[in-house]
Amino acid sequence: MFPDKHAGIYRNIDVYIRGATHSVVDPVHIYQEMKVYIANLSTKRFCSPIEKAAFAHAQLAKIHPFIDGNGRAIRLIMNLSLLNDGYPMLNIKKEMRYEYFLALNQYGENKDLNPFIKFMETAMIH
Repeated sequence: MFPDKHAGIYRNIDVYIRGATHSVVDPVHIYQEMKVYIANLSTKRFCSPIEKAAFAHAQLAKIHPFIDGNGRAIRLIMNLSLLNDGYPMLNIKKEMRYEYFLALNQYGENKDLNPFIKFMETAMIH
């Protein structure tokens, strides 16, 4: 049994990301957005495995499909993408959280993935 009755179920209420300046997908559009997201992961051409993992992470964060646990699920999917392409998992250290949220917020605001890709590359070096 899941510890929460909402675990694994798309949300049907509005939520917000604390500290973010953008809004997430309206609950009535989550199912369709998730279908597009999954199709994009399968068919979209990415310049590198890091770009693919960055997209997997940032776009799912923008959709924010669950009431709780989005961050954990999103980081798991990002790391699974990296592992599948032969890259090491990325650990986002506490001292890097500000830059992490800033880069994600830029994607949420204007769909600019480059700041998040650069963040990931820097975090991998460290």
